[in-house]
Parts: sequence; structure tokens; C-alpha cells
Amino acid sequence: MIIVVFDFDWSLINENSDTFVIRELSRDGRAWNALNDNPDDLPWTALMDSCLGKLKEEGDAGKRAIADCIARIPVFPEMLEAIRTLGSKDDVRMHIVSDANEYYIDSFMEHHGIEHLFASVHTNPSRWEQERLRVSPFHPADAPPHNCPHCPENMCKRIILNERVLGERSSSLPNCDNQPIVVYIGDGGGDYCPIMSLEKFDYALVRDDPDAPRARGLIKRITALGGPAQVPANVKTWRNGHDAKALLQSIYDMVK
Repeated sequence: MIIVVFDFDWSLINENSDTFVIRELSRDGRAWNALNDNPDDLPWTALMDSCLGKLKEEGDAGKRAIADCIARIPVFPEMLEAIRTLGSKDDVRMHIVSDANEYYIDSFMEHHGIEHLFASVHTNPSRWEQERLRVSPFHPADAPPHNCPHCPENMCKRIILNERVLGERSSSLPNCDNQPIVVYIGDGGGDYCPIMSLEKFDYALVRDDPDAPRARGLIKRITALGGPAQVPANVKTWRNGHDAKALLQSIYDMVK
């Protein structure tokens, strides 16, 4: 049995959904400038909520406009092929753990017809208030802090992985005779904490693409740590959808 966990931005998709929406829909530049300048030094999720408010003030940034924008977001065809192939397997469970937000991910999955292939999605909550999208932190501001020194205050992916996903190792896979293998696919600094909680028989598929420098936060942290040998899981690097699809297929074939 394989549990596959996808990060969303620069991993499942080939862009940052937060910045893509603001860049594409900011008509007069106010929202885009606020995103880049962040004059109030807001945490990322609060900054996105503020920028979405400015985006609404600029013009049409309602449900349809944002859904149409998300439909245009770049994604490797091979990544979608891999997801559809894995989703057809009875011995695979797929999840998304992301610092994006619910509406972006739900819209993307609905557009590509893959929402039924994922067992769960864990991301920042979003809601609509009179055609204005609001985004709030996954770990609410009024909740006890997660106290993880590696992660932003709004989300620790290790906590999500261990408490909400990896319970499957023992609880929701009753017909599995062997220990399920976890495959974590990520690219950014926020993916460092969860891969360091994996075990020696698991896999960390780390994006290492010189042509996508914004997608190299995770490989940089691993390098600073001393290299892949310092990660408890098996580290495999990938650059594009072709690489990711091949790795996922090879791991599945080996486990099977």
C-alpha cells in the first residue's frame, strides 16, 4: 500500500497559485504591488487575504473570475497522467497538504476532473463573502501555537501529516499486510518539516529544477543540512512532470 502526499504549488501544479491569481487578475496593479511590497509586513496568509480584498476593489474577482483563472494555471500533463493512473489503483491513497487555499485547490481539481481521486485535502480555509474571497490560517490565530521552529505560524505540515494523514498506516488500511509506504512530493521550505518526519522505507520526491528557482526551497534546505543522506527517507529529485511520473511509477512497481 502506498500513501502519496502532494504539495500543491510548484509540485502538483507548475506555479504558485497565490501569486498567479493576483498577477493575472490585478487590473491596475494595486493588488500585485501590495503582494510584492507587503508594507504592513503581514504573514503570508493574512497578506493573501488583504490582496484578495484589493483585487475585488479593482474589478471582477468573484467566483467565476477566480475559477477561470485557476483553470489556466500551468500544470505538467504528465503529473495529471500520474495522478489519474495512481487514482485508479486500489492500493494507493492520495492526499494534498498545501499552504494554498480551499477554493483554489477545489477549483483546480474540479476543472481537471480529479477531485474524486484524493482521499483528503488539507489547506488554508477559504470562504466567500459577497463575491469576495476570504482566506484564513489553517492553524487559527486563536488556537495554541504549533511551536514548530521550521514552519510558518499558519501551518506546520508535519503536524498535518502525522495527525491527519499517517493515521492511515494503522487505522484505515485494514487489508494491508505490510507497512504502507509514504511518498511525499514537494518543493518548498514548508515541505522540509514533514519529510524529516518520514521513515527509512518512505520516499521524499524533491523538486530540483534550476529553471524554476522559486521551486527550490526544499532542496536548498536539504543541501544546507548536509545533503539527502541526512533525510530519514529515500530522497529522489525531479525537475518536471516526466521525471515525477517516472518516479511514481517506479516506486509503485517496486512496492507492488
